[in-house]
Amino acid sequence: MDCAACADFISWLHHFEREYASGVVVLAALVTAAATALNVVIYWRIGVRMDRQIRLADDQIKLTRDIFESTTRPVVGIDMERQHEQALVCSFRCLLKNYGTSSALNLVFDQRITVGNSPPIFDHVDNITLHPRQTYPHSHREITRPSPSTLIEVQVGIRYQGTGRRVYSQLNTYRWEANKPIELIASTTTSVT
Repeated sequence: MDCAACADFISWLHHFEREYASGVVVLAALVTAAATALNVVIYWRIGVRMDRQIRLADDQIKLTRDIFESTTRPVVGIDMERQHEQALVCSFRCLLKNYGTSSALNLVFDQRITVGNSPPIFDHVDNITLHPRQTYPHSHREITRPSPSTLIEVQVGIRYQGTGRRVYSQLNTYRWEANKPIELIASTTTSVT
């Protein structure tokens, strides 16, 4: 390259700098500002999506824990079994069976037997541990009816602890009329964490 070409290039640079440089600086500043604004919007949207993902992950963890606790919990069933019935004397027993997959801990059993209008008979047992598929036969009772048509009502309440320190309770009410099967007339079940 000769000196004349260098001089022409240098004069072109000076001319460009005088005529266009301020525009190029302004354009570069605008591009930088637009890129910064775009970065702010992108990071804001990423933050919103991350918050949503965190909430979904928390919901998933809670759902997984609830499913685990519901599938690995004790499920204690109460069954009234009629032993025999003659004229005025009848007998039954209450069976507790754990149908669940974990032990029922600190099981408390309360029973209230009402024969006609006579005062109720109460029975209480606590601190029972009932393992999965285990049956606890409780209270073989022999009752004398004042008359053959006297109604017997039995209320059985249980409370026990399962996985995750959750406490379950159940209250069943049974009716037994003469020469008829024992009938479940009411049942409520609750669980508290």
